[in-house]
Amino acid sequence: MLLLIKGNAILIQESFTLLGCMMNDNQSSEMKPVFEAITAIHETLRVKPDMAIARYDLAMLYLKTGQRSAAILQLRILDKYDESMAQKLAEQIFPKPSPDN
Repeated sequence: MLLLIKGNAILIQESFTLLGCMMNDNQSSEMKPVFEAITAIHETLRVKPDMAIARYDLAMLYLKTGQRSAAILQLRILDKYDESMAQKLAEQIFPKPSPDN
């Protein structure tokens, strides 16, 4: 996937592919790729701050690394751009207790 933004070409396929692998691999103890993905998404958002999926993925990475307050900040920003996606993120940040508890 090559994303063209105002004449700037940003290759985000690798960061999002890496992100997808990390989100599915909860056993991974290697955090360097996570921080590299965070950096790549920050760069994407610097150029295209309204890219909702990038904000969602960044928040999920923050949750994975224990940075809940940073995830909440991304939730607040995301809500301005995509309410539906913000709702999905809110459910991840503030999960409802299961009926068993």
